[in-house]
Amino acid sequence: MGLPADESTVPLLDPVGKAIGASVSLLTATPSLPTGVVDSTTPPPAGSTCSSRCSSQRRHRQRRWWCLVTPLSRRLCPTCRGASALAVPLVSALNLSLAVAVVVSCKLSYDRARLPNLTLTVVHLVASLAALRTAAVFRVTWSPLTPSSEGLAPKASSSTSASTSSFEHWRLAILLCAFMALPNLSLEFNTAGTSILLRLLSLPVTAWLQTAVFGRKQRRAAVWSLLPVALGVSMNALGDLRFNPLGLVFGVAGAAAAAFYFTLAAEQQRRLCLPPWQLLEEQLRRALPALALVAVLLEPPWRGPRGLLARHWNPRDAVLLVGSSLAGCLLTLTMQWLLGRTSALTYQVLGHVKMCATLIACAIVFDEHLKPMQQVGVFLTLCGAVLYTAFKSRDQPASSASRAYHDHHNCNDATIGSPSAGVK
Repeated sequence: MGLPADESTVPLLDPVGKAIGASVSLLTATPSLPTGVVDSTTPPPAGSTCSSRCSSQRRHRQRRWWCLVTPLSRRLCPTCRGASALAVPLVSALNLSLAVAVVVSCKLSYDRARLPNLTLTVVHLVASLAALRTAAVFRVTWSPLTPSSEGLAPKASSSTSASTSSFEHWRLAILLCAFMALPNLSLEFNTAGTSILLRLLSLPVTAWLQTAVFGRKQRRAAVWSLLPVALGVSMNALGDLRFNPLGLVFGVAGAAAAAFYFTLAAEQQRRLCLPPWQLLEEQLRRALPALALVAVLLEPPWRGPRGLLARHWNPRDAVLLVGSSLAGCLLTLTMQWLLGRTSALTYQVLGHVKMCATLIACAIVFDEHLKPMQQVGVFLTLCGAVLYTAFKSRDQPASSASRAYHDHHNCNDATIGSPSAGVK
């Protein structure tokens, strides 16, 4: 006799059957993954393969870029703030490179691209003013011991307007126009080496102004050291085969304007106890309209093949215009940064190094081979400039611009008044 195989009639086998079925289903079922996890055993759909691979590659590139940028930013941020020991050497090297780039790009703009001279000077001044304004917006601190430029601008402007007449402001603005425009005209008509050496004639003119106008006594050794400067410039001009009398007139006039500007700006800064960036920005605001008016009258932008609006632009001309303007912006910012963390004498010595580097670069780029007489002239000029700087440093110890401005009673002496402390 057998029992029927019905579940209802076999109640004892029901739990055993369920347990066996559950075990079989666990052994044969495919394991499921949590939400958001991609299964590596089962291939995803064809459309999601490329997207997942691209996203993983993108994340990998971002991770690599972040690993590269983070150490670089950690090194550069203290350098820009001046906290790093390499800040001053790095910015000095950048300033030297920018000075050489400005001279070479301007000479290429005049000779190769035939850009208008005065108009290009106006563009450079606009770029320099925009750089100073941008630095004020971002609260750039020129000196580590002084507040930001934006916080001091209203106070400096009020004291300037109260202590200085508008005639003095306009006089400095006109001298700034001449100081910027005349050397550029000399650079267009003369060779680059002759134009650069003519700028050193501002040293004897500055010494004469300080003695004759302001009654400051000069050491006899400092006065005698200016003779090699004048002799070297004369020897280089006589040995230059491409010498242009009109370029000589522009160069000498530009050196005289630079000497007057440096001397008067230094006296105004000493009297008002203002940082150099504040006076420079105020003078640029007045100099720009005057120089722009002269440029429009002499070089109409809508007329002639050299006008900015009438000319046929090509990529080379645009690169020279934008590149020289950008180099001028960065040169102005690095100049103010160095003046805030070093002294005017240090920047003046750096100016001599920049002059040597510019002479070498122009000789290589423009194939300006110097005759033996010119080489002797360059050597005498640089020796005289270095000796004059050394003698002046003994007369008046170099003081840091930040330390002098931090002490309200002792203003920085001739921060703007150094021949190397121009906009360019």
